[in-house]
Amino acid sequence: MPGRRPSDARRTKLKSTESSGMDNIRISNICPIDRYYKVSNKVLETFEEKFDEIQLSAAHEHADPRLLDDAYIYGRRYAVFVSQVLPKHDYFESTAPKYVNLRNVSIIQCKKVIEKMEIIADWMDMQELEAARLKKVEEQKRQDEDLQKKLEKLLPKAPVGQVMREKKDVPVHVHVVPEEVIAPPPPTFEEFLENEGTIMPDDDDTISTITEMMPHIPLPPPAPTAPPASIVKPPSLDWGSVDPSTSSLKPPENAMPMKQVLGLYTRKFESLKQSRMIFIHNLGTHQGRLKEPGKDSTNGCTVISALVAKNHLKPGPAIPNSQIESVIDIDAPPILRKVRVKLGLTGDALIIPSDVNDYFVDNNMLRQDQFVGVCGGNIMDEEHMGELLKLMQCGLQQKGVSDKKVAATFFFHEHVICILKSFTLKGELRYELIDSMPRNMKPGLGPASAVRVRCLDIEGLQVLLSWYACSRFSDSNCDFIDQHGWDENNCDFDPRVFQAFVWSEL
Repeated sequence: MPGRRPSDARRTKLKSTESSGMDNIRISNICPIDRYYKVSNKVLETFEEKFDEIQLSAAHEHADPRLLDDAYIYGRRYAVFVSQVLPKHDYFESTAPKYVNLRNVSIIQCKKVIEKMEIIADWMDMQELEAARLKKVEEQKRQDEDLQKKLEKLLPKAPVGQVMREKKDVPVHVHVVPEEVIAPPPPTFEEFLENEGTIMPDDDDTISTITEMMPHIPLPPPAPTAPPASIVKPPSLDWGSVDPSTSSLKPPENAMPMKQVLGLYTRKFESLKQSRMIFIHNLGTHQGRLKEPGKDSTNGCTVISALVAKNHLKPGPAIPNSQIESVIDIDAPPILRKVRVKLGLTGDALIIPSDVNDYFVDNNMLRQDQFVGVCGGNIMDEEHMGELLKLMQCGLQQKGVSDKKVAATFFFHEHVICILKSFTLKGELRYELIDSMPRNMKPGLGPASAVRVRCLDIEGLQVLLSWYACSRFSDSNCDFIDQHGWDENNCDFDPRVFQAFVWSEL
């Protein structure tokens, strides 16, 4: 363990300031990991720019201290994100060549960043030593000036002859430049990892520290190929400021606190239940209920929802409860295995929506000409929500209410549900929400199970989806929403983000 360094206090202060912003960073398994790699690479690029700017300085100890601080923060953000946050994504340890390459390149880049952060710490040490020297010089100068002022007050009061004699006895202060303090050598890569091991506490999940994560991932051979390009436009999350709170838009001043919004939609939801405009049906199973090999549907919500949509859009009446239960227990598990093997995913990894859509289209389980559109954004925004409701109403039509059945896979908050539109035998319109997770929405009426919630009009569906979204927000989510406005550029890190793929009966 290295000794104390002159810049320890400075870097500790930077870390404590930074931790409040890093604690809010969450990643979603239903968002492609490629996009998170692109976000981290933007942070890496800015770190490299700052580092190069410092290197071009004539003397590093005279570089702008704010520039060194910003470079250190950028580097630390990249290192923490790549080594602690990103490994929580289920695709991080995929054995598919594409993801292996992305992972290996990021690990190599992370080690280089940490090495450069050690150099930055050396420069900070030089600045702190120079600052300490100048402080001592100023202090000695101040003491000399104080003494001179005291002498000047005493001299006029003494006789002239005595003054002359005393002047001979006045000690002459010789300023001695303090002996230069030699900074200890910078920590090794392993020592740095040990010191950084507890920099990002998390209330919800146990995040692997850099010390735990890095040694367990084998480094690839030298000179890896560059990560493959992606057609997905990455979010431009600005982690550049020293104060993380300045990187997000602020919410409107008159915005209602999220916990009050939850209370509002809970009351509306309960009112529609009481007036029999919303009905809740418990199904006889739920995802993950069966644990036998080949029958486990844990974390299979993306596949389950797509299968429910596929079966719902077949000619005839709306999909019956028995078929939804069969999808969860029988149909989904073998498809989950196939898709996970294809993507190199292990265990119960959650599959992102786009990969499920590709599988279903490639295997003619959903046809491209059935695809109505995709929408998304802020689930609490009436305009964004309105776009989804319009697609559900119109289907493949440009306007009006389509007389065809419609289904949507709705991705929100680490989970996927299915939204259905259908008609009764009497031609009456119905909207439904199918959730495969075990819920206890009717306390006292049996164990938790998957649910089917039915509403009688589009207004009821809007209340249902808003209530569903609010009920998924944790206390920390509510705090984040109350403090940050919606930012399209940073939406992949926002708990309000949703995405829906809509399909129609032909």
